[in-house]
Amino acid sequence: MVLVALTSVVSYIAVSVTINGEPSTTPFQGFVALLQSTAASQEDQVTLAVTPKIPGAAGLHPNLSYVVAVCGSKPFQGVLLIGGNARLSHLKGSPALGTSNANGQSSSEKLPDLKFLDEGTDANLDLGPVQAIHLTISQPPQCKYAYAQNHAPPSPILGQGQVIMGQAAAPVQQQWRLGWWSGPRTSQSWPLIGSLPGVSFNELGVFHALTGLTGAWIRPERAYFVVDVGSLTARAILEQARPQTNKASELDWEGTQPVQPVAVYTDTVSMSTLQNWLVAAGIFLGIGGSLLASLLYDWARPRRPPDPPRSPSRKHPNHTPKR
Repeated sequence: MVLVALTSVVSYIAVSVTINGEPSTTPFQGFVALLQSTAASQEDQVTLAVTPKIPGAAGLHPNLSYVVAVCGSKPFQGVLLIGGNARLSHLKGSPALGTSNANGQSSSEKLPDLKFLDEGTDANLDLGPVQAIHLTISQPPQCKYAYAQNHAPPSPILGQGQVIMGQAAAPVQQQWRLGWWSGPRTSQSWPLIGSLPGVSFNELGVFHALTGLTGAWIRPERAYFVVDVGSLTARAILEQARPQTNKASELDWEGTQPVQPVAVYTDTVSMSTLQNWLVAAGIFLGIGGSLLASLLYDWARPRRPPDPPRSPSRKHPNHTPKR
């Protein structure tokens, strides 16, 4: 009876905690930023996009792609900085890194310690180890649309592109777990896209390189930023997103401001199954509670002292003495 009662309590608590469990929404510790020399032209339009190789970006080391697309009338020169857990292992590019052609060239290097002096705040920015992708696009195509401040980029995004691919150092997707229990909610936390850590999203620079690079650098003036994770499945419902996604059915963020998105969504099929289990656990809890209450009552109720033994009678009631 005790075993049944305790099992019912543990089962109900486990299912209830699993249903209400919230996965971590701690910001991703990493960034991807595109900078240009202050001497470079700022007339081109630039799009910096982040996408997973597999929609959803599951896994401890998801395969990510960082895409730079440029359109305009002037040659583009810049550096893509990848820091923190956003750095990629098995890094490769398309076009291949270290090659040059009529459209430009690209190369990569590892900076053991990158530091900037932020001219706007007079603060030192210690970014630690960084992967730097140097990009030169000699002849970007003409832009089809004029740059629109505070608007999403036109679709499809047109321009000469460079894709950087590899495996991130940390997961972007996390699911709440309790031992072997898996909760119905999943979170997505993505790297900071478009700016440097500790810098206001509205600040373009100037950033003076102290170590790792040389010269003065700024963010492109005409830039779009995109995080495209993919569409949610029919069984998933988006519970929260910071900032709001462009569509309720997609994990997709687009705009002219840097972004570090976080989202939580729920698997409705898993939630429905767990709710059925919660009902069953509640019934089991009622049975177990009744058994335990009965057992406790039996233990706690006062015991009536036993009746004292009756002494045997000395004379039989029908005994007649002899004469």
